[in-house]
Amino acid sequence: MNRLLAVMLLTMMFAACETGVSWDRQERENASHIFKSLDYAHEAARRANRLPHDWEPGGDDVAPVINALDDAIIHASQVRQSVLQKAHPNLNARFRVDYLRSLQGLRDYYETGDYDSDRHPGNTLGDFSEWFYQNQHEFRWWRGYERDLDLQ
Repeated sequence: MNRLLAVMLLTMMFAACETGVSWDRQERENASHIFKSLDYAHEAARRANRLPHDWEPGGDDVAPVINALDDAIIHASQVRQSVLQKAHPNLNARFRVDYLRSLQGLRDYYETGDYDSDRHPGNTLGDFSEWFYQNQHEFRWWRGYERDLDLQ
């Protein structure tokens, strides 16, 4: 009896893993903004790493960094709260507070050379990135999301 119960329980667990969380087309399209924003943030970091040591805030050298940050902010702002919560229970707060505010703070930094917090926004963005990638096994994306979003 216990063995049969264990087999039934394992079968149900495998079936649950197989189906995953159900995402409709609109949710999938909205979730794509998360990954587009992350791509633009990564592009901004690559460009920032190539800035000359004597870059001027708001100058021509930083324009590509600011443009990539603007694109990252636009995409991040379009993600619905329900999509963030569906992907991970802590993603809404982490995405809105740590990620989006960091992007905005970095944009201001490259525009003015100053930032409004006790901590450089790049550090907070780094904390978010570390959390996001360390906890990716807990995210509840739909089956095949890597292929659908061309992340492979």
